[in-house]
Amino acid sequence: MSLDLYGREVSERLDSLPKTALPEVGAFDGFLRGVGGSAMEHFAKAAREVSFAASALITPSLERAGGTELSDRYFKAHDEIFGSAVDYWTPNKAEVGVAGQIVGQLLATLPMVIASPAAAIGVTGLAAAEDLARKGIEPSKAVAVGAAQAAGMGLGVWMPILGANGWQRVLVGGAGFNLAQGVVTRAASGAILEGTEAAEDFKAFDGTAMTLDVLLGMAFGSLVHLSPKARAKGAEVWGRVADWAKNAKPSEVDAILALRQAQHLNVDSMPGKASDLVSIDAHNTRMRTAVEQLARDERVDVSDLPPTKADEGRIAEMAARADELVKQADRVRKSEGLPDLQETEAPPARVSAEPPPPRGEGERPGGSDDPLRAEADSFVAARPDLEMRIGTDAHGEPIYVGLRQYLDDARETVALAHDDMKLYEVAAACLAGR
Repeated sequence: MSLDLYGREVSERLDSLPKTALPEVGAFDGFLRGVGGSAMEHFAKAAREVSFAASALITPSLERAGGTELSDRYFKAHDEIFGSAVDYWTPNKAEVGVAGQIVGQLLATLPMVIASPAAAIGVTGLAAAEDLARKGIEPSKAVAVGAAQAAGMGLGVWMPILGANGWQRVLVGGAGFNLAQGVVTRAASGAILEGTEAAEDFKAFDGTAMTLDVLLGMAFGSLVHLSPKARAKGAEVWGRVADWAKNAKPSEVDAILALRQAQHLNVDSMPGKASDLVSIDAHNTRMRTAVEQLARDERVDVSDLPPTKADEGRIAEMAARADELVKQADRVRKSEGLPDLQETEAPPARVSAEPPPPRGEGERPGGSDDPLRAEADSFVAARPDLEMRIGTDAHGEPIYVGLRQYLDDARETVALAHDDMKLYEVAAACLAGR
């Protein structure tokens, strides 16, 4: 027999009570505890990674002496001592604010960078990889993230050397670059860990991490500025660049200019991708002719030169993608029970280089009857000699054109605009398909 005589009543009473909400932790809550704990956490991680790196030298000897049992005991002790130390010193984020965590990481990182930048970079990479491995992340992803974090730390430490004076080293090469590399590095790490819970630890624009990036960058820049050796290294780098630019042979300068000009002619100014070398040469000829015409203050006209041929393979690929998009849209329309689209609202099913079939009198571009067009045709047929003023020439004389010609030109313009609209729809559909 149960001794809980009022179990249901107690449960209902507890459910009726208001829920208790934990207070939000302020930025400076538990500041001193956070500074000490965070600093000790990173020192413990450094010791853990030294132990882990030493295992590559120690375990082969242990296995030769006593088999895998001794190496297993080594890794067990490694985890019990150093892993437990990291867990013990890691601040509880529900009790410690971000200010204490940031200052603690800053105080732990700077001594390692001062003592040995290479060691600090190695510890950063190994610590990130081992932390992820302890969370169950597959080794290949953990190692990749560790490598990304180490590379980011290395660039952040080295870049202030390129500053020419104090403020450039502290603010530009230090804080500015370290903030940028931190955002990129976390974004890359998050992409590697996409689909795992650990990806939440590498948000590109995390406020706490960005603050730490800026402070560390300023500290790196200050260290470089205060170090005669680092300043000398930066001066050496800039001296090599200046010497190369000053002593560059005319042939080297001409080669660089020629490469840049070739890039502009072949890539930057070309609308699309040419199909072959002949088309590239045709495009270059048209560009040179246009430049010469501008230099002579003439009107640019290259219509008599051979045109650039488009890559037919790319056009065929675009047409195939457009067909597939139309098919997908039709499948979605049928599955959703939507009515058929009107022709003017639907993108074309394919791209064709053939001209559109001639349209009859009184037809719209789509082929349907247009009463307004029929009325216009009747009006023009009744007045074949009627002319219309469309402007003035260079001498101020009025320009007249026959109404039939003006109407035909206007219709041709509308037809071309309609066809261009279809091509733009196809291009947009292809772009969305990518």
